[in-house]
Amino acid sequence: MLTLDVVLLVAVVRGRSILMSIFLILFIAFFTSLLATNYTIRGDVLLIRSGPFHWTVRIADIVSVRETHEPSSSPALSLDRLAIAYTVKGERREILISPADKRRFIDVLRAANPRIA
Repeated sequence: MLTLDVVLLVAVVRGRSILMSIFLILFIAFFTSLLATNYTIRGDVLLIRSGPFHWTVRIADIVSVRETHEPSSSPALSLDRLAIAYTVKGERREILISPADKRRFIDVLRAANPRIA
């Protein structure tokens, strides 16, 4: 017959296994984001990739680009960031990125879309 101690021990071991599994999944997601975060301008779109996540922003939909240090969660590896404001079906959205050469990145975007503020 199982005693209460054995049942509690099994519950603790299972609980740790679950916590370790969650920790491992989060660690892998974070680590892959560090290795695979990039921003590519291809044709008329800005492709943003961070680990398993990706975004596609039409350059024609970009309304403004501004420098920021917002600490919000985003596909940016630094707090020295660019806030890209754009519209999708009339809805305004914003994404934060951190390209290595912010000035050149802005210049390339504005060359593709002179209406960017």
